[in-house]
Amino acid sequence: METVVSNVPWTGESLQESSLWGYTLDRSEISELVEALHYFKKSGYHYAQIETAEIQKSMFPLPEKWTTLLESVRSELEDGTGAVMLRNLPVDQFDENDMAIIHSGISKYVGNIVCQAGGRVRSGTRGHGKYVGKVVAEMGGSVPMHGKQSNNKFLLHTDVCDSISLLCYRNASTEFDDGGSIIASALAIHNEMMKESPELVKELFKPVPRLWTVSRSLYCDMPIWRFYGNGNFTTQLTPVYTEVSQLVPNSPTVTKMQVTAMNKLQEIGYRIGLKFSLRPGDCYFLNNHLAYHGRQAWKYDPKQPASRVLLRTWLSPYKNRALPDEAAYAELWGSTAADRPRGRAHLGTEDPDALNTLNTLNARIGELISEGKYDYFDLYNDYDRFMINIGRKNKDTDTGRLRMVNASRAR
Repeated sequence: METVVSNVPWTGESLQESSLWGYTLDRSEISELVEALHYFKKSGYHYAQIETAEIQKSMFPLPEKWTTLLESVRSELEDGTGAVMLRNLPVDQFDENDMAIIHSGISKYVGNIVCQAGGRVRSGTRGHGKYVGKVVAEMGGSVPMHGKQSNNKFLLHTDVCDSISLLCYRNASTEFDDGGSIIASALAIHNEMMKESPELVKELFKPVPRLWTVSRSLYCDMPIWRFYGNGNFTTQLTPVYTEVSQLVPNSPTVTKMQVTAMNKLQEIGYRIGLKFSLRPGDCYFLNNHLAYHGRQAWKYDPKQPASRVLLRTWLSPYKNRALPDEAAYAELWGSTAADRPRGRAHLGTEDPDALNTLNTLNARIGELISEGKYDYFDLYNDYDRFMINIGRKNKDTDTGRLRMVNASRAR
C-alpha cells in the first residue's frame, strides 16, 4: 500500500484555499433564490410536497448563473475535494420550511435527492423516508431514544448516501466545543496513517460489520476503505452502526485491532481535519465516498427553542462514480453503476423473524442503558468492557465468530 496523491486529499488548512469552500452569495444571487421561492409558491406548490416527493428543477427555476455555480459544486463533489461551502443563504428572511424549499431547490441542481433514514429507530423528525430532514435536539443525553434526536457528540462518520448537504438555519453558539462541526478527508487520513501507523492501515481494508436494517440479517459487512478500478476510492464509516451490530445475533465480531485502527482514524481526522462552527446561512455539501463529518455535543434546554437547527438533504450527484461491483456494495447502495441515483437506507426488511430480532435488540439496548452498561461509543472507549457487558464472549470455532449471549433470552 502506498500513499495516495490522487482524488485531492486535503487538510483543514488546505481546504480553506478552495474557492468553493466559503463561497459567499452576493445580493443578486440571493435575490434569484427568493424569486425561485416565490415562483414555487405562486405555482401552488407547498412544503409538504417536497417532504414526500423529490422537488424538481421546474418547480424551482434558477437562472444560468446559478446553474453554472451548482454545476461547479457537483464537479467539486465528484472530481475534486468532495467538500463545498456556500455562505449567506437568506435564513434571516424566511422560516424553516421556506428555507427547506430553497435548500432542496439548489440541491436538486447538484444531484438527485434521495430518501433519508433515521437509523435503528425510525423518527419522522430525523427525516426517515422523507426527502427533507432536520437536525435538531429533542432530548439531552448521549444516546438518542424513543425516536428522538439528542444533543450528543458524533464521531467522524459517513451517512448512507453519496453526498449530504447541511444548511444551518439557527446556531446560538460560535464555540467549536458547543455544537461545532468537523470534516476530514478520508484519503488524507489514509496517507497520514501510512506514515504514523502503517500496521493499522490494513485493518481498515478488512470487512467491518455494521447495522443494516434493510437486510434480513440486520447487518452488512464491508471495509471502511476500498480502492478499486483505475485509482477509484470509496469509504463507509459508521461508528454507531458498527457498535450496535455487535448486538445482532450471528453478526461478525469486530476485532480489537480493527477498533484500534478506527480510533487512530478518528484521532488523525480530528487533528488534520477542519473544525468550525456553522453560522446561520452556511450550507455545506460533502461527498460521503471521500470525506467524513462529525459534531460536538451542544447545550440543550427543553424549556427553550432549539439552539441549533440544521436542514438536511441526501444526494446522488449527477455523473456520480461507479462503486465496486461486489455483493456488499450492491446490498448497501442498490446500484453500483455510475450516474445512477443511489440510496436504500430508508427501506426496511419486512421479514417477521428479522423484525422480532430488531425489537429484541432495541429492548436490549434500553436494558443496557438503564443498567449503566451502554453509552454511545463504548466500543471505542473500552473494547473489552463493552464486549463483556453485551455478553459477546462465547467463540464459535467453526465459523470464527463470536456468538452473542442474549441476556434477555437467558432469563
